[in-house]
Amino acid sequence: MAAPQYEFNEEQNSLFRSLGGKMGGVGLVMVVVGLLNLVAAGMLVAAIYRNELPADWVNKLPVEAKNQLATLPPNQQLMPFAINAGLQGLVFFLLGIWTRSAAGSFRKVAGTQGNDVSWLMSALGALNKAYGLIYTLIMLTVLLTLALVGYNVYQQMQKDGKVNIEEVLKVPEAPKFDGGAPADDPGADPAADPAPQPEAEPAA
Repeated sequence: MAAPQYEFNEEQNSLFRSLGGKMGGVGLVMVVVGLLNLVAAGMLVAAIYRNELPADWVNKLPVEAKNQLATLPPNQQLMPFAINAGLQGLVFFLLGIWTRSAAGSFRKVAGTQGNDVSWLMSALGALNKAYGLIYTLIMLTVLLTLALVGYNVYQQMQKDGKVNIEEVLKVPEAPKFDGGAPADDPGADPAADPAPQPEAEPAA
């Protein structure tokens, strides 16, 4: 038999009930925004591959829609918008789902007896997922921003002629010696005959 859990009083339940209601509304808005972005991403993808759509589908479109398809920008310009809308839609949708899940658990804390701590931990688990996603996105954004700034600075310095990566990475060659004059005597002629050695005196 499980041990009895802590039970919140009515004042505390009122706070959980209010929080759950507000979070549920915010989560619903986020889900709707996410779905709209996903629909927009789908429409952009369809526009990118408009030339591969079945002819009978295209023929059923209104004249205004056909004219708009004919005046769309090139596919390489539409692709970034499609990716951006898809990613935003997925993030908003997931955050909305987890927010509504936490809201439901908070409301059950206030509306049930004997499982308040379990429902509270369930709500915290959903919030942990939501804020874990936000944290990950923030870290990725910071890293991507730093990488882009560094790349732009490098490109600008290379454009101004202040840095040349080939020269920076070039390994200097080791000096070569041919047995002649020392390397620190630039005026010496390595082809000159060596100085004569004194003859040894005969032994007495």
